[in-house]
Amino acid sequence: MTMDEPPPFADYLTTGDISRELGITPATVSRLMHSGRLPSVSLNRARRVIERAVFDQWKADYKARRGPKAWPEVKI
Repeated sequence: MTMDEPPPFADYLTTGDISRELGITPATVSRLMHSGRLPSVSLNRARRVIERAVFDQWKADYKARRGPKAWPEVKI
């Protein structure tokens, strides 16, 4: 497994979960999923998004708006 692949125990979020946490509409979440900016998977008849993908998308948007130095990289 590489860093690009989600772990088998990843948490999946619904569009409602994401919209509540980020303060955007479920329609906006759906647009992000269908445009490919927010990777999603089909589980039964619903679309789900891996929790880590939401964080990565939020971090990328934050950096784009604030500049590359806005998000400090922590080296451990």
